[in-house]
Amino acid sequence: MINRIHKIINIKYSRIFKFIFLIRYLFLIFFTATALFLLIPKFFDYKKREAIIFQYIQKNYGLEVKNHDQIKYYSFPIPHIEINNVVSNFYPEDINLSSRKILIYPELISIYNYENFKVKKIKLNQIKIITEFKDIFSLYKKVFKIEKKIALENLSIQLNNLGKPIIHLKDIKYSNFGYNRYKLSGKIFERNFQIKFRKNFQNVDLEINDIGIFISLNFLEKENSPEKLIGSIKGKILKSNFKSDFTYNYDFINIENLFFRDKNLSLDGTGIVYFNPYFKIDFSSSIKNINTKLIKKLKLNEFLYTKNIIRKINFNNNLIFKPNKFDLNLLENLNLETNLNYGRLVFKKQFTIATSIFSCNGDTNLLDEFPIINFYCTIKSKDKKKLLKKFKINYKNNKEPLELKIIGNLNILNNKINFSSVKMNKNYSASNEDLKYFKKIFENIVFDQDFINIFSMLKIRKLILEII
Repeated sequence: MINRIHKIINIKYSRIFKFIFLIRYLFLIFFTATALFLLIPKFFDYKKREAIIFQYIQKNYGLEVKNHDQIKYYSFPIPHIEINNVVSNFYPEDINLSSRKILIYPELISIYNYENFKVKKIKLNQIKIITEFKDIFSLYKKVFKIEKKIALENLSIQLNNLGKPIIHLKDIKYSNFGYNRYKLSGKIFERNFQIKFRKNFQNVDLEINDIGIFISLNFLEKENSPEKLIGSIKGKILKSNFKSDFTYNYDFINIENLFFRDKNLSLDGTGIVYFNPYFKIDFSSSIKNINTKLIKKLKLNEFLYTKNIIRKINFNNNLIFKPNKFDLNLLENLNLETNLNYGRLVFKKQFTIATSIFSCNGDTNLLDEFPIINFYCTIKSKDKKKLLKKFKINYKNNKEPLELKIIGNLNILNNKINFSSVKMNKNYSASNEDLKYFKKIFENIVFDQDFINIFSMLKIRKLILEII
């Protein structure tokens, strides 16, 4: 029975078995040929071919190779060319790049035909880019807008200002193909961030979830040119919302229509951030609403100990504050001009209380171990009674003018003050004994805590009662 079945199978399926036994040799030949096709290029002399390879990646990726180690070919897992320890730059000379490894994945036909060399994609690993902060948009345009397939892994970007580091981005990953197409992730200030490019790079979204930051950039396609970028920015930092229009070129960013809203602070503003010839900020803002308790929470001492940061700040600001007429606020308006350059702070403040004008000019060097504020302050009032009434102090004489001039200096860390001159109206000039008395009561009453807490309605009232 078994022999009979075996005979039927051999007669009926003999052709199929013969075909299977024949095709196994074809598979063997195919795999052998494929293996040889992929392995033979390993023995090529790539020193003779590097000019063609480098010319291609410079033309298509803007990557000009200046120095490198040996070029090697690997067949598996995917045929690719590996170049180690590459020193190069992207299009502009001022964006230098070094990479421990560049992987080039050529099209299969290009493995043998270098006269028509083409690449499917390249990967750069352990990359370091050092460039000036003013060239950040040039970096954005030239690197992240490459149309050919490129992947960056473990990228580090150091942004400098006049050669000095100011921002360091690290552990960056980016790819313009695959599942994470047009997504960039990394770390800034040891915080994880993620950037998404959308609508042909006209929209850029930045997220730093650890500290609740979301920023969206929108570039105006028709208005932009190689020399400048025009667009808008909006975002959220914790519970604060902001938006603004901007114009950028290689020397500055012009900020217009700034809108900032928070439960403790609301302001509008305009300004310019300069990158050339040095980093500088000119800003003008109008405060719509402010919680004065926020000022008392400032830790001035901690700020003054950050000398390295203060030294790098060049900042001019003109601040205007006009309280809502329905607010029960002591100030009627405030204008504060500040100029900070390399640690040297110059300020000019003027505000109004009960139509009386308070003015104060001064300067200090914040880089000193114990910063001393030199000040010259004046009070001009047409009605002394009306002014004192604001501080809940009764005064008998109506329409009596007041003109007070005070010159002195203030140690903001040691809570000490010295008066060199105090003059009131035309008939009083403080003697040395008076100046010592003013110093004593000021330090005991007003300056009993830190500098921020001297701006207390209760303390000022108590001081006035001691003087008059």
